[in-house]
Amino acid sequence: MKSMMKIIRRYCITAGLIIFTLILANGAAFLYWGYQKAMESGETEGVRAGMDEISGELSVENEKAVMSERGINALSKETEFQWAMALNQKGEVIWSWNLPEEIPLFYSLTDVASFSRWYLCDYPVRVWEKGETLFVFASPKNMYSKYVWEFRIEEIDKIPVYIKCGFFLNISVIVFFILALGWRFYKALKPVGEGIDRLSRQEPVQMREKGMASELAGKLNRTSSILQKQKEKLEQRDRVRTEWIAGVSHDIRTPLALIMGYSDELSREKGLGEEEKKKAEMICRQSLVIRQLIQDLNLTSKLAYHAQPLHKTEFSPAILLRECVAEFYNEGMEQNYEIEVAVTEEGEQVRITGDEGLWKRALRNLLGNSIRHNPSGCGIKATLKIQDGSVCYEIRDSGPGIPGKIADILEGKESENKENVHIMGLRIAEQIAAAHGGELQFIRRENGSCDIRLVMGKKE
Repeated sequence: MKSMMKIIRRYCITAGLIIFTLILANGAAFLYWGYQKAMESGETEGVRAGMDEISGELSVENEKAVMSERGINALSKETEFQWAMALNQKGEVIWSWNLPEEIPLFYSLTDVASFSRWYLCDYPVRVWEKGETLFVFASPKNMYSKYVWEFRIEEIDKIPVYIKCGFFLNISVIVFFILALGWRFYKALKPVGEGIDRLSRQEPVQMREKGMASELAGKLNRTSSILQKQKEKLEQRDRVRTEWIAGVSHDIRTPLALIMGYSDELSREKGLGEEEKKKAEMICRQSLVIRQLIQDLNLTSKLAYHAQPLHKTEFSPAILLRECVAEFYNEGMEQNYEIEVAVTEEGEQVRITGDEGLWKRALRNLLGNSIRHNPSGCGIKATLKIQDGSVCYEIRDSGPGIPGKIADILEGKESENKENVHIMGLRIAEQIAAAHGGELQFIRRENGSCDIRLVMGKKE
């Protein structure tokens, strides 16, 4: 989180600096424009007010000018002015204040026209007209630099165009920097995104820890290292588990075969009584159950860790279903069980590609599940149909159905440890379907129990 905040903070600071620079540049341009206009006008409002006040304090009688005490005080307080004088219509100085010796006392129209906008003896001056009297106020030398600015009318008319151009120039600069910052941000975070994508595929990640996203890159590298170590440990554990199950299955096979062989011989021995023969037959049947359980355990272990190879061929699901049902009848299924086969017209024609042996195992598990959990007998209906473009087997029986809690466990809604349930056959069917891209679905009954739908995949 700190790394992300650092990136966002740097991005915001950079964007803020750009905006501040633009505002500063626009402000500087505006101040420069205002300064130029002030230079053109030559006086500020305060200076104008001072000159107007002072000129109003001068009284002229019989060509003699007298400045009131108030006017003198105003001149003394005004720091802008070093000296001042008043001219009559003839160009004669009729009044002066602190007038330097080098300043003439008579001026022609040409002289007045010259110094009114420029300098008088190197003094920057301002003029103020009051009645028939022309006042001249001088500032200290080197205090002001006076220039004349002229604008053509057509240039004044272009001011709105300049404003629009300035606006679009600002927008263009902002957009440029936004795109530049966005590209830089994208370039900095692109390797991070690629690293996360590789992590999601469980691939090792090793990124360069430099630039804006250096901290994120470092954390991704460390996370990748941890995940790779965990993956290696899990693979080692799974390999040991699979090898152990395979080894146990192999070691049990020989003594189990002996038990089955001897028990079968004993069940046929003429010298034994009926009670002993039944016990021998019971031992043989339970040995078959143990062999089946061992095979199931070995198969589910291989399917869980993708160690079971798929020998895919093209086959007919309809023929496979009938073969499975026929095997149950041929194996001596008790008469209180009945299996009905229903295949739709489209299901008769369809063919799919997959491991036919595994699909037969899944079907036998589902049919055998209905038989095992209904010891008093039941009717079983096995249907093959096409639903939503997928080839499906549906197994329904007239018994109580699969308990809802078992369906919840297989669907991941509950933990398998919560109840002491045996779901090996259903689990294998689910794993076989998943290995082929299909799934095991539960059809809920009104009482909460379930029937089975085995989805094989899309029809070809």
